[in-house]
Amino acid sequence: MISLNAMRVHHFINQAFGLEDLREKRLKVARISELNDPFEFAAVDLSDTEFRQAWAFMKQTMSNDYGLLCLGVI
Repeated sequence: MISLNAMRVHHFINQAFGLEDLREKRLKVARISELNDPFEFAAVDLSDTEFRQAWAFMKQTMSNDYGLLCLGVI
């Protein structure tokens, strides 16, 4: 059964830092507005100005409440 309160988190770093963080038991949560690539959270068509403005507002609103943490498998 999946909890409605489950969290999904992502943060992209290279392999060396990922392994070091696991060894040192350090994890960083990044806010959506702090992602290193401004298009990382924009897998949508932003060509429409009105939609782009609404998307930017939604992204900032979500960034106030949510963060991302990602652990990848190599």
